[in-house]
Amino acid sequence: MNPAPEFLEVGGLRPPAVPKGSVGTPVQSGKGMRYNIPPDTPGGHRRVTEVRIMAPVENGPYPYPNGYASYMNASGQTVHPVTGQTISRSDPLAHIPLP
Repeated sequence: MNPAPEFLEVGGLRPPAVPKGSVGTPVQSGKGMRYNIPPDTPGGHRRVTEVRIMAPVENGPYPYPNGYASYMNASGQTVHPVTGQTISRSDPLAHIPLP
């Protein structure tokens, strides 16, 4: 898997990705890592509590050859990385392609 990025760029937004010095834990599927995002992280929202950096997906209808990032709240819901609002899995910000 690619190194975890500190920032991502998507649609003119630059949400935080993995804070420096963060230590990740494997996601349940084993296909990525989850990292806590402290509430005072620049560019983030206090309701965004973690980012999941997922392994590349090469098969299926939604390929992510470099992997993707998903942002979650404390309840494990997918959220907009800047506003903290919950979003559907079909929202483009639910799976942000890694560079």
